[in-house]
Amino acid sequence: SRHGAEADKVQKVLAPGGGTSILAECKSSNKGNGKKVLCLNARSLINKLDIFRATVDATNPDIIGVTESWANEDVLDSELGINGYVLFRCDRNIKKQGKPVKGGGVLLYVRDELEPTQFWPTTKFPEHVWCRVMDSDRKELLIGVCYRSRNTELFEDGSHGLLRQLLAEVGDKNVLIMGDLNYRGIDWDRLQLLPQANRECQLFLEAVEDNFYTQHVVKATRGEAILNVVLTSEAEMVSDVRVVDCLDSSDHSMLVFKLHIHLDRIRANRQRYDYNRANFANIREELASVDWQGLMCRGRDTEGCWNEFKQLLLSLESKYVPRKNTTAQNSGKAIWMTYRATNLVSRKRAVFAKYKDKDHPAVKAINKK
Repeated sequence: SRHGAEADKVQKVLAPGGGTSILAECKSSNKGNGKKVLCLNARSLINKLDIFRATVDATNPDIIGVTESWANEDVLDSELGINGYVLFRCDRNIKKQGKPVKGGGVLLYVRDELEPTQFWPTTKFPEHVWCRVMDSDRKELLIGVCYRSRNTELFEDGSHGLLRQLLAEVGDKNVLIMGDLNYRGIDWDRLQLLPQANRECQLFLEAVEDNFYTQHVVKATRGEAILNVVLTSEAEMVSDVRVVDCLDSSDHSMLVFKLHIHLDRIRANRQRYDYNRANFANIREELASVDWQGLMCRGRDTEGCWNEFKQLLLSLESKYVPRKNTTAQNSGKAIWMTYRATNLVSRKRAVFAKYKDKDHPAVKAINKK
């Protein structure tokens, strides 16, 4: 990508080890009462799941909003899930000639300790997903992820009116809305229209102001445009908004910011299987005595055979693997992430931070060429 090529040039000019790591900055924003939020446009998360999970591991957010997941009914929740988070999803459920239309879709991940529950607005905006969490004062916070596609063939009038209706519906609530809304004609720093703005940009800006939202992203998230937004009902709810590098081949920069609302984490005791004390000898003995042909015949088809096999394994697990009590808490580095990979992720973010800093000497030197 253009960003990647320029970042490579910058890296050659930079002195090794120079600058502040974005990874370090992201980790520092976890301090205090604020909760870390990661917002990104994946432009197909399905083929980026490994780098996505590595990014989550590196930034350690409490809440994650993803637009353009490109997931569909054939993609299971278990494929998209991340350990320690509750997943809410809304896929693009549009088919042509019996096949799902590629693109769109939104995902929302919230740490399970925050005990999020699903919320359904009545507005029929096509691609959005919501949950509610309760703060320590038992005040409700709504969290929504929205994606507005510009494809008028799929969505009549580009869903502009439905989006404004959605903003009005939740406008009187305590709310955080993030996502890619594709309004490139608005100068959010000055709250005014740019020369290329159309009528829909004007109406959307008016809807934001009429419902007393604050939009917190003032730096470009794709090229020179601000397409990803963070809207809140209270101006002080969000701070420390940072535009970081893209997710793999996505052409949108990711956002990391701090959400200032006190959400108590529940350190609940849970039971998990203790495989270190499992009786594997008895498991093998029972598996050796299974009439596999008879078992598979009961399944009739592939799905049925799999269910029979799964139930057998689950019954043996329950019978021969003891349980232990554990306390839910944040873990450190993911077990599948090597320290070399972690360091490379940190270096990549540091280089990208310098690339985005137009006043950095290395960037100035390249721009003169």
